[in-house]
Amino acid sequence: MRRFALLLTVFVCSLRIVYGQGRVSVAATVAPTYVNTTYFNRYFYPESDGQLVEPIQINGVRGTAGFSAGATVHYNWVPAWSVSSGIWYDQHTTRQERMAVAGEGMNNIRQRAIRVPLLLNFRSSDKRLSPYFSFGWLFDFPFTARVLVDRPDQGTQRLRLLTNKGPVFHVLAGAGIHYRLTPRYSLLLQPTASYNLGSFGGYASHNDAYAFSLQTQLVYSF
Repeated sequence: MRRFALLLTVFVCSLRIVYGQGRVSVAATVAPTYVNTTYFNRYFYPESDGQLVEPIQINGVRGTAGFSAGATVHYNWVPAWSVSSGIWYDQHTTRQERMAVAGEGMNNIRQRAIRVPLLLNFRSSDKRLSPYFSFGWLFDFPFTARVLVDRPDQGTQRLRLLTNKGPVFHVLAGAGIHYRLTPRYSLLLQPTASYNLGSFGGYASHNDAYAFSLQTQLVYSF
């Protein structure tokens, strides 16, 4: 989280160099997300940190809820078209029952990443309410995952799970609405769908996954 806060501060401060162009807008972004992942008999091995740990086995399809949140910048080079990028914090949690030989309980794997979007956007009109379309990429740079092991008779065990450093690539498409609240403020609501392409050289550890999200942005135009 400290790394994310530092990057977000640097990102926002750097916007000052483009304020004078008159084509820039910034947005606070929040996006609840549902991720559907297919695991093919995967085993995860948390760091022990001197504790007694057990492997986590996941097989089959898992659905997880999470969110992304952060800052986004839009640059309009013509009235209808823009590009956008930003820095988001992304998190979702996978729940998996402990292996039968280990006993009752639940493993909660909290996966976290810094997410950088790079999107091409199209607004079909300059009316107050307009359809809004986006296409592009998401780049994830994962943090170390957190593992919470809940056992009925022993309380909660807190562990770490090392992850691929990334970047992890996603392709994204979205269609929603752009609503102008005032001359400077707008609200952007956009359902999106994305597919996880994995990372270069990470085929052996890649899990087939797609996600649905509702991007909500409060946009301020300079």
